[in-house]
Amino acid sequence: MESSTTDETVCSTEWSQAVESYLPLTIRYPPSELIYQAETYAAGVYLVVQGLVSNRLPVQASGQKLPVLEVLGPGDLIGLDALLSHHGNLHLASARSITEVVVQFFERDVFLKMLVDEPSVCRQCLDHLNHRFHILMRLSTLSLSAPLERRLCGLLLIIAERFGKPQDDGTSKLPIGITCDHFPELLATSRRQVRKALACLPEIRQERGRLIVSMEALQRWLTEG
Repeated sequence: MESSTTDETVCSTEWSQAVESYLPLTIRYPPSELIYQAETYAAGVYLVVQGLVSNRLPVQASGQKLPVLEVLGPGDLIGLDALLSHHGNLHLASARSITEVVVQFFERDVFLKMLVDEPSVCRQCLDHLNHRFHILMRLSTLSLSAPLERRLCGLLLIIAERFGKPQDDGTSKLPIGITCDHFPELLATSRRQVRKALACLPEIRQERGRLIVSMEALQRWLTEG
């Protein structure tokens, strides 16, 4: 198996300094492990250091399992619900590791102190939230009523754009550990339906266990489709 590369274990200088100064707890999760459950107590905030995490809203009263809300990775924050005291400090969504994940956990009061004491970290948090809002707005255009092919295409584009490794031929290599087997869970559908949807999308291949996609071809397909 290929070793993790720098594009999959990114942490900024500001965060590195904060980690040294505030001594968060380092936690490692294997693939498909629940990090926290929706509607449970949110004790603090997690910084993703390595790997990918899915963020999903609770199962509906009807029992329907919703697709993932977000796919997050190195440099992203999860568990920010801990700061929403008017929601009872409960997690509004569930977080689960997709690949092997390493996080740094900051207790709520420690994280709040860090935001006050470290203006550069506070600015980065605002930039981070703005970027996530932008992605959520993009995903909102691919509603649950949209064909699975379009939702899968949108998800592939976001993963490739945020966490992929650009190749010399203009394609993007998806992170280690991301395979076609992840998409049924992420999109709350069956393997058969995912295989059928993948067959409709252009320029996706697998090489030495890594998925490689053409972002240009996928974007063109999404625009023209």
